[in-house]
Amino acid sequence: MPSKKEKHHQILTGVQSEITPLANSTNTTSKTNENVLLTNTYSNMTTITKKTNLINDSINSLDHLTLIRDQKNELDELNNRFSNYVIALRKKTKENDDLQKKVDIEKQKQKNLASQDNHDLEVQMNELRREMDESAVLTEHFMLKRDQALKELALLKDKIRSEEDHSYAKRCQTLENEYQQTLIQLKELTSHYEDLEKISQANKNEMNQMKDLYKKLEDELHDLILNNIRLQCNLRTIEEQTLLKKAIYETEKAELTNEQIKQKQFYTNELDKAIEDIKHDFQILLKNNKAVLENSYTERIEQIKTQILTYEANKQQEISSTSRISIETLHDELKQTENIRQNIENEYQSLINFYIAKQKEKNQIDEERIRLDNEYNRLINEINHLTGAIEIEKQYWFSVHFELETYRKLLDLETTKSLSSNNYYYTSLPNGKQENSPVEEQQQEQQQQIITVKKNDRQRAISKTGKFDIDQVQAGFISINNASTNCADQPLKGWTLVRSINNGPESVYQFPDSYILRARTRVRVYSNKAENIGNSTIHGRLIASSIPAWASAVQGDNVTILLLDEKDKNHIRIDYTTLTPRFSITNNDSLNDGTTHLNEHSYAIFSDIMLQNEININKELLWNFLENIPGRHI
Repeated sequence: MPSKKEKHHQILTGVQSEITPLANSTNTTSKTNENVLLTNTYSNMTTITKKTNLINDSINSLDHLTLIRDQKNELDELNNRFSNYVIALRKKTKENDDLQKKVDIEKQKQKNLASQDNHDLEVQMNELRREMDESAVLTEHFMLKRDQALKELALLKDKIRSEEDHSYAKRCQTLENEYQQTLIQLKELTSHYEDLEKISQANKNEMNQMKDLYKKLEDELHDLILNNIRLQCNLRTIEEQTLLKKAIYETEKAELTNEQIKQKQFYTNELDKAIEDIKHDFQILLKNNKAVLENSYTERIEQIKTQILTYEANKQQEISSTSRISIETLHDELKQTENIRQNIENEYQSLINFYIAKQKEKNQIDEERIRLDNEYNRLINEINHLTGAIEIEKQYWFSVHFELETYRKLLDLETTKSLSSNNYYYTSLPNGKQENSPVEEQQQEQQQQIITVKKNDRQRAISKTGKFDIDQVQAGFISINNASTNCADQPLKGWTLVRSINNGPESVYQFPDSYILRARTRVRVYSNKAENIGNSTIHGRLIASSIPAWASAVQGDNVTILLLDEKDKNHIRIDYTTLTPRFSITNNDSLNDGTTHLNEHSYAIFSDIMLQNEININKELLWNFLENIPGRHI
């Protein structure tokens, strides 16, 4: 029959076998799967160690064991949190790698996306800085926990050494083994901490590289700005680059928006799945622990009842002592189980708080992106405003250049034309001199046409915005102007000119398929007069073989000219009536706002009339005429 000490030792051994797997059950992480294995940690709970003799002060040994077990539980909890932190850190490292790949892609696109990519890169850099700050805070928190655990372990070791006596010597080997296990766990924590420091140092190096890259990108941006300033003189190049960059930005912005939506949805789904998995794992773990504890407690109660009956049969005086120790031990185990459950609930609450914090950070990032988009739109509006002002100045320069060129041609004609006519028209000038201008008095030449252009509201709007316009109509040719402000060349494949007189039969001219009307240029389409046909090979002239004359020589005829595209869409319509020959210009568009473009139209008709009739004009009379044109300033 076992003695009192042997029975007492059996009870303590059974309690220790129940507690040790429970304390180590949470430290079952796998390096490959990085998930908690939900295995039965109480498979060996029913085994009983060999019977050994204990000394009379077994109660003190039980107190020491309980204290060591509590410290081990705290150490295991700390190790568990550290394992979770390592898993989170690996996820952050993976996100940093993905971010580095995105940065490399953005670097390749930097040549075409100078300003906008810098904003995107700066946003990504801020995100990386925040993640690095979070990693640093977590690392510092872990270091504090580690130092606290080391201090508590040192205090525990000193306390054990100070209270060690002869009764504790027989269990020295067991405590030494537990101490060695504690040292091994501490070494593992130290190695994890060193790995964390290496990862943190690598992140710092990547941060420095990103800073160097950001400085290089700033230098490149500065060079691009200088080049952009130098290229301001070339307006067409700047307009093409602006349109190209705008198109690329819209495409990239749409792609980036779609990518952000996909990433947001992906991370949201992954986080929801992770939370559900954690909930499920915790529920399974609690159920398993509860079932194991219930089975263990049932078996222990049965054993205790058996021992109590044995004690009653043999020694009545040992019943109270044995029962008291077993009940207290069971209460302690129940309290420890409740503490473990509370720790699990606290850990789950920290995950929820972490998710809420990340959601707030995401909202802040979205607000910052909206602010940057508004700033970009404001800058684009300023650029468009400046471009419009430059375009107006450029059109004015073209107008002045055209006037000076016309004046030069008139002066050359005045000096080279011989006086072959018999009739002269003498004009008295304010300075007393006389200039003779030969004017042919033949009836056919006096019927030079003065065109009245009639446009509806839609066609008048086209003239103001600068698309297509017919600025000259003569018997021998018609001139079409492409005044596009967006540097757009217009292919004229399938385009036609339609001319009719008094709503009669239509004469049609179709442009060649390969002909392209360049931006801010004019093209002349000549009639089938003999002099035009003879010069059809000169400078690639366009000859309308079915049209004898664009203008009518009969007074009172109503002439209509249309410019149609390949889909028969009307771009220009001009209606005019042949009037009595006189040097006066009427333009219905002048009633609207008197824009410079419409006055240029009137002046171009007048200059062609002067050149065709070869009239000698005094310089002062010409300048007086130019100054009297509304809206003209030379």
